[in-house]
Amino acid sequence: MTASGIFETDNLFVYKYNKLYSFPISKLEVFAIKSDCFPTDETNYHFGFASALNQLPQDSAPNDTRFVYIGKKSPYSQQQLTLLNW
Repeated sequence: MTASGIFETDNLFVYKYNKLYSFPISKLEVFAIKSDCFPTDETNYHFGFASALNQLPQDSAPNDTRFVYIGKKSPYSQQQLTLLNW
């Protein structure tokens, strides 16, 4: 994961409408899929985290909208959102 800029000390932040979930990268199962279109080196892989979705609450449907960020600190605000009526 060195080429991706992701470190074991980072967290995976999942934001779903007013709820923030955080998972330490070091605790997640990582997988990589090799891209067949390019020469094989460590930059031509798609990385993923296999167990994060299973750790979300049961009321989360797989197709719900979520925003994901990987890093040291969450970029998502923890303030109450204001509903806008259109």
